[in-house]
Parts: sequence; structure tokens; C-alpha cells
Amino acid sequence: MKQTFESNVFVKFIPKETTEAEFRELMGRAGKIVSLKFNDFMQTSKAGVSYSNFKVGYVLYEDVSQAQRCIQLFDNFSIGFGKKPIRVDFWQSRVDLKNQAEEKNNESVKSMIQYIQ
Repeated sequence: MKQTFESNVFVKFIPKETTEAEFRELMGRAGKIVSLKFNDFMQTSKAGVSYSNFKVGYVLYEDVSQAQRCIQLFDNFSIGFGKKPIRVDFWQSRVDLKNQAEEKNNESVKSMIQYIQ
């Protein structure tokens, strides 16, 4: 499954007024889009009210080189004046992210044990 999504990128901090057509046109500059998902990022306030202050997108390109180009072109790219720059990186599954965090924690524990000894 991981190889299927090697050319998939995750984009966050897309201004909420950006349309899907605008997002598709922008991301299409990096290569041929196979699939695109685009939606609001919902957060819940302390008062329990849900709101969206930006959007996120998932873009699956035809190949990895196009995904790499997307990251090079658009990571830290500002859409609109005075807006927070978007962040673009390769998509990773929650399982992969969890495994990476566990590996990092295990390495920290090992180095701490070696330090103590």
C-alpha cells in the first residue's frame, strides 16, 4: 500500500476562501493530478464550538518526481497577501507516523540508558 501512495502529498494551511478549482489549478503546475481531495480543517474551541480557519488537501500525482516538484514549488508558498504560507510534504499514514514516533522514543530511551551507565 505504501508504494501506491509514494506520489501523494499533504497540503495544510490553505486559506479557507480558496476554491477547489483554484487549488487544483495551482497544484496542477507541478504535474498530472491523479486524485485530489480538498476540505476544511475543523477544530473545536474550548467552548465546544467547531470552526474552520484553514483547509487541507491531498494530491496524488502520476509519479514521485511530480510530487517532489510540488513540494519544491509550493512548500512555504503564500496564497494571498499576508496569509500564512502553506505547508506541503509527502503524505504519511497515521500508522507510519505512530511507528516513527515510537522509534524516536525508543532511541531516546536507549541513549538515556547508555548515558546513565
